[in-house]
Amino acid sequence: MVLLGIFIVKQTESRKYVFCLSGIQNLENWVRSIGFKNSSKYSRYLVWKKHGFCPVNTTFTQRQQILNNELDPNTLYKGL
Repeated sequence: MVLLGIFIVKQTESRKYVFCLSGIQNLENWVRSIGFKNSSKYSRYLVWKKHGFCPVNTTFTQRQQILNNELDPNTLYKGL
């Protein structure tokens, strides 16, 4: 894991791990080597990859709409 730039920072008794990814290249290595099992988390990554950000508090459906160019992610911010 260290070769990927991924460091385990904490291990709890219930065998949960916390990983620290620093930098875009390490994130890309993670996605390429390990990927996401959770489609909701993966959709956040895809929105970020496409737009350079992923709006907070979006639903999976909203992220699908963003990826299909049916929803502008900028409209999800109040005051814009």
